[in-house]
Amino acid sequence: MAKKPKQIDHRLKPVTKAYDHNHRVNLQNFTIYVRTKLIIVPANFIFDGASIPRPAWSIVGSPFQPEFEGPAMAHDLLYETHQVGGGIFISRLEADKIFRELLAWNNIGPVHRQIMYRGVRLGGRGAWKR
Repeated sequence: MAKKPKQIDHRLKPVTKAYDHNHRVNLQNFTIYVRTKLIIVPANFIFDGASIPRPAWSIVGSPFQPEFEGPAMAHDLLYETHQVGGGIFISRLEADKIFRELLAWNNIGPVHRQIMYRGVRLGGRGAWKR
């Protein structure tokens, strides 16, 4: 039986296309307001999807599933810039909490959401420092 697709929050439907095998590119400005923070992902922003370790793909799904795309793109921008709209700097913890909340908006269940959140908490330190 085919898996029922997740209901995606209308605010988290970016317009993207494949950039290369491991990346997608945002085709138009993507604006989201979450946790009292404004996030504006500019057109032509290249991102690598949800950073899910390959062994977890069988549990959570692949990094470019539609329900992960908006949250992952916003999270990648936060990791690259360390700031939200208005040039306000945020912590890595805040960026990761935003990611977790956006996953909830897209009806990612609590177990999968927690796996993904723990994954970025454990593996994201190096990416944040770049």
